[in-house]
Amino acid sequence: MIHTDKIQVVHYTSRKKTNISLFLYLCPYRLDTNDAGFERIIFTIHPYGLPNEIPGKCSNSNYGLRMAVSQMNVADDDMGNILVTTCDADSKFSTDYIAALTWKYLTENQPALTTIYQSPLFYNWKLDSLSFVTRVTGLLRSLLMLGALIPFNINTMSIFSYSLSLAKKGNFIHPRYQMDDIICLIRWMGVTQQRLRISMIPVPVVSGPTSGETIEIEIMEWARQARRWTIGAAELRCELHVIFNEEII
Repeated sequence: MIHTDKIQVVHYTSRKKTNISLFLYLCPYRLDTNDAGFERIIFTIHPYGLPNEIPGKCSNSNYGLRMAVSQMNVADDDMGNILVTTCDADSKFSTDYIAALTWKYLTENQPALTTIYQSPLFYNWKLDSLSFVTRVTGLLRSLLMLGALIPFNINTMSIFSYSLSLAKKGNFIHPRYQMDDIICLIRWMGVTQQRLRISMIPVPVVSGPTSGETIEIEIMEWARQARRWTIGAAELRCELHVIFNEEII
């Protein structure tokens, strides 16, 4: 049983963006007391225009995570006992998420440097009031995650967890990229020189569908997503070039 008195929440945003993401810092030990509230809530504001980075979730996460580690004053030996969960502003976690993540981590003998944890994502915020296309898209994305991305260790998406020691060894999150999920996986594999396993947390997380409420907004949203996925594919190719020192064709 994990209680909120051992959770540290890092609330971070940037001066140029209003969308906010969170980090949860979890200590994977069984506790027998339950105090109200969190152990600590850390608010960070990511300055705009820092050198060697671009605006986006990667740079926001990198800054927030580094600031949290400095304020928490965590020793390197203790980082394997701390789990980090990154999420979006519209994420809704199961009440059993922390317990399920901790149980999974402990039963797998704390694979701090070899495993990233992913829960199934269900894109059904207000899904009953959205279009048929949006509903089908949300279902297909969930099926893709459950049937391929997680079991075949292909990719994490949006909301995932990992040990702080893995983040530290991977030099946290590269601030010159945008797509943190795929970049973290590929970059950390390059740093650790081994394939990272994606382990499923057996509880769902509800996430907002990446689609609009009207046909016009739907088309605009698909255009944004196509641009993001194109950028993500280019970032992946660039990162593979860096890791394997291959010539980009």
